[in-house]
Amino acid sequence: MRQVGVARPGFSLLEVVLASAIFLIALVGLTQLLSVSSQQAIEIQRMNRAAQILQSKLNEVVAGVEPLTSTGEAAVDDDPDWVWSMTAEPQSETGLYRVTITVSFARDASASWSVTQLVLDPAQRGGIESPSTGSSSATTSTGGP
Repeated sequence: MRQVGVARPGFSLLEVVLASAIFLIALVGLTQLLSVSSQQAIEIQRMNRAAQILQSKLNEVVAGVEPLTSTGEAAVDDDPDWVWSMTAEPQSETGLYRVTITVSFARDASASWSVTQLVLDPAQRGGIESPSTGSSSATTSTGGP
């Protein structure tokens, strides 16, 4: 004899298929989110490295390590994956230059970053020494009682 109306424990095939479909849709969405997040993380790392290189090269120009002349693309000394270039345009004031430094990732030249700053020629800056007056005085003493 068959019993009618008795509920069996467990899930029906329709419920299992529907739950699997919802799970797979969520899994695809999470995978896409993970992919986009990793690409953004790589881009942020590149932007951070570009900012470090820009600041380093600008400091070298201000300190007089790099000459105030325009240069073509050259590899960064400590990171050959990056290239940099510089333009230095003299301004109307003597010894003042508009310096633009540009860096780009060597494997992806479409992305580049740049910084522009007015820089005083380090050769024309004054030092911390006191100015000389043109005359010097020296005192000497000899030993005695």
